[in-house]
Amino acid sequence: MDFDPYKILKVDPTADEEVISAAYRALSKKYHPDLNKSAEAQTQMQQVNRAYEMLKDSVSRAKVDAELARKSSSQSSGQGMRPSYTQPNYNPPQNYGTGGFQRNQPVSKGTERIYVATPDDNTFYLYQKRLVDDKEHKLLRIGVYHDKLFGKICNINATAPDVSGKISSGSVFIQSLEMFDLTDAITEALAAMEKPLYPIETNSDHNVFYRRQINGLNSTYLVLEVIKRLKSDAKIVLFLIGERRGEGVVASQTQAQLKQLEKIFTEAFATMR
Repeated sequence: MDFDPYKILKVDPTADEEVISAAYRALSKKYHPDLNKSAEAQTQMQQVNRAYEMLKDSVSRAKVDAELARKSSSQSSGQGMRPSYTQPNYNPPQNYGTGGFQRNQPVSKGTERIYVATPDDNTFYLYQKRLVDDKEHKLLRIGVYHDKLFGKICNINATAPDVSGKISSGSVFIQSLEMFDLTDAITEALAAMEKPLYPIETNSDHNVFYRRQINGLNSTYLVLEVIKRLKSDAKIVLFLIGERRGEGVVASQTQAQLKQLEKIFTEAFATMR
């Protein structure tokens, strides 16, 4: 197989579906013709789309893994070549990466997986966390990875139901300085939840006590709001994540969840520095 979708999406052959989807979204943002006017962007976008089609479901991905395993076996047989570790469920030795770079094995804790890689690696996620709320059908993913153009980037992806119950999602891509602004905003939002402040905005069904917007790359953004609905006694936090052309998601967070996020974003920020 001359076309390796894992290399195109810059992910490890053992990457789970969430990592593959996150990598696809990140590269789509980078090479989308509306955002990237360079001559090679269209070709790169076509390759990214093709790679994702090959890996997005288990059946087609199994065929890719089998073909790559056959290619690896034929190349290394009798030629003294080092194995490429592209077989499914491979277990490469520590500090051996598919591109020849040095890396450590991922550390798994339940549904969380953290990748630790060298600073010059732009293939593996350096940090990953996931918060799942099955009751509210919400999912929040935070990952730090290397980008050739922008350096270390934090991708925050949220999935949650809208007012009609339809599941929607949105992503924001944040650099180091904006990540500092986000951690600062979370601290301010927690203070706004705990103090009996006057609302900064009054609406027909809720009051707003705090609002701050953090702008990301490629017209993505995140707005943090502390609100209290008129029929509720407790304040909640809203994460509004999306793009300026209208695509995005609103994910509500309780005070306890926001404290979890404060810790996670602080860890992610430390990884970016």
